[in-house]
Amino acid sequence: LKLYADKKRIRIIYKDIDHVSSLSPTLQQSKRIFEKKYLPKRPIEESIEVVAEGLGLKPELICSGSRQEKIAEARALVAYLAVEETGHKLTDVARILGVKRASIKQAVVRGKTISDKYPVLLEKRT
Repeated sequence: LKLYADKKRIRIIYKDIDHVSSLSPTLQQSKRIFEKKYLPKRPIEESIEVVAEGLGLKPELICSGSRQEKIAEARALVAYLAVEETGHKLTDVARILGVKRASIKQAVVRGKTISDKYPVLLEKRT
């Protein structure tokens, strides 16, 4: 596996690797960090749509800033997916969700534990 970037483009070259699982844990982590930082990101709006559909909510409610439990859980899941899985900045996620950056930082931590309750949502992201 060779990962390198030049000034104009980023290239990933895979050689003789059938599955990512065949990589050592360190290489898997390096690959994930590289992808989060340099590859095109899925829009935050896509995460909002997936979570809203999975929880039976309207996307507008997730961005409303409401403190109702179900809506707050949905917002935490969106924050987790957008920041940890996709690599968006906290400030970008906060702006779209209509809350403060510090709230998103806390929501990412909550979203990680909440995501265990909703594995189907994580499968839809892949």
